[in-house]
Amino acid sequence: MSAEIGSPQRADGRRLVVDIHAHVRQLILDGTLPPGSTVAQAELARTLGVSRTPLREAFRMLQEEGLLETAPNQRARVSDIDVAYVDQVYGARILLESLGIALTLPELNAERLSEMRALLGRMETLAGAGDWKSWQQVHHDFHAVHSARIGGQVRQIMSSLAEHCQRYITQNRVHEAQTLDVAHREHTKLLEALESGDQSTAVESIVRHLARTVLTTMAHTAPEYEPVGVRTALRMVLGTAQD
Repeated sequence: MSAEIGSPQRADGRRLVVDIHAHVRQLILDGTLPPGSTVAQAELARTLGVSRTPLREAFRMLQEEGLLETAPNQRARVSDIDVAYVDQVYGARILLESLGIALTLPELNAERLSEMRALLGRMETLAGAGDWKSWQQVHHDFHAVHSARIGGQVRQIMSSLAEHCQRYITQNRVHEAQTLDVAHREHTKLLEALESGDQSTAVESIVRHLARTVLTTMAHTAPEYEPVGVRTALRMVLGTAQD
C-alpha cells in the first residue's frame, strides 16, 4: 500500500471506528486505493496513528459493504469491480432516480431550481479546471436536489449505489474532457425540463443520462458484455427497447 492516504480525525471508541471506516471507504471510492490493491492492517494503523482494534472493526464494515475482501492470514484486498454488478446497480438506479423525480418535481420551487442552476455552473467551472474530485461532490449535490422527496433508508440505498458504481466510472474513463462535456449537456437538458415542470422529459433525461454514462464505459471496458439490467430498466421506464 503506497498511496498517500492522510488520517481521519482522532476520536474515542465507536466514533473512532466510524471515522476510520468513512476515511478508508472514501479512499476506495475515489480510487486512491484502486481495485485489487492490498491493504495491510498493521501498516495502515501506523499511517493513521490508531490501534488495530478499531481498524479491524472498520475493515469488517467495509467487507459487509463489498468494498474489501479478506482471507485468513492474508492482507485485505480492495474488491474488484464486477461489470455484471454494475449493470444491475445502474438498472436499479434508473428505476429509483425516475421515481425520485416523479415524487420531487411537484415540490421543486424557484429556490431549489436556482440552487441546481448554481451547482450546474459550478460543475462546468470545475470540469474546465480539471478538478475531478470537487466536480464529483458538486455533481452529487446537483442530483440530490431532484430526488429530495425520497428519504430514509431508500435515500441511503440510492446514495450507496451511486458511490459504489462511481468507482467503475472513475477507474475507466470519466476524466476525459469530452465525457464531461456530454454530461454537462445532459445535465442542462434535465434542469431545463425540471424548470418547465415537464416530468416526462425530466424522467427521460435522467434515464438516458445514467444509461449513456454506464453503457459508454462498458463499451470501452467490457465490449463483450450484454447489459441486460440497464436495457431492461430502460424498457420499463421508457416503454421501448433502447439501442
